[in-house]
Amino acid sequence: MIRFLLFLGIFIVGSTSQVWAISNGGFETGDFTAWNTLSRGVAVGPPFAALEGLQPTEGQFVALIGTTGEFRNKGRGLEKLLGVPTGTLETAFGKVVARGTVITQTFTASAGDLVTFNWRYLTQETPTDTGNDDLAFLSFNGEVTVLANVFSDLLPPNPPGPFDEPSGISFFYESGWRSGSISIQNSGTHTLGFGAVDLVGPEPDGDDTALLIDNVAVNPVPEPSTIFLLGSGLVGLVGWRWRNRHVA
Repeated sequence: MIRFLLFLGIFIVGSTSQVWAISNGGFETGDFTAWNTLSRGVAVGPPFAALEGLQPTEGQFVALIGTTGEFRNKGRGLEKLLGVPTGTLETAFGKVVARGTVITQTFTASAGDLVTFNWRYLTQETPTDTGNDDLAFLSFNGEVTVLANVFSDLLPPNPPGPFDEPSGISFFYESGWRSGSISIQNSGTHTLGFGAVDLVGPEPDGDDTALLIDNVAVNPVPEPSTIFLLGSGLVGLVGWRWRNRHVA
């Protein structure tokens, strides 16, 4: 009887909400498999992840999303990939998007699940420059949130000195690796996106910005019913042992 109840408890603990987890969240395929991307402005490293100070938070690979290179991903193209109405980014940022890129993935999760990820902001901009308007952002189900810009809590790279990304662009300020999370409020299909953009400012801006993303995952939580059943099993176990002890 004891063995049966213990087995029941272990089985129920392992039963969690139904989730189609985010695929290739660590980019360990070495590419953007399972992610939707624009053709330019994105890369998966190494080689850049192998540089000192840019190691992934897990595994061997990390994604880079940047405003670098001679590409012309305008705001409308970004909004189409994000699945949001035209003008959403301009409304969120207060300026027109001059260039940038995004990656997205659609997945299914249950209410109470937690999406977690690691991010790192890199930029050529400095707080003393005028017209600074590069930023990195998160999009979840059409709601856009700024992760960082040059006025965030940034430091020069550690070790000191600029470091290069694949196209040879040097960055002078960075955030270091940080963690983010999103609590799923409703069960169903959700769309997650990450982006880096250069906005139209008062002066031409040739500075570049990038966002590193790694270790994106869905963390399911136990269903309330399974927690109740587990508690019932443990109560039954305690009751059985109490009766057995008194009979003896």
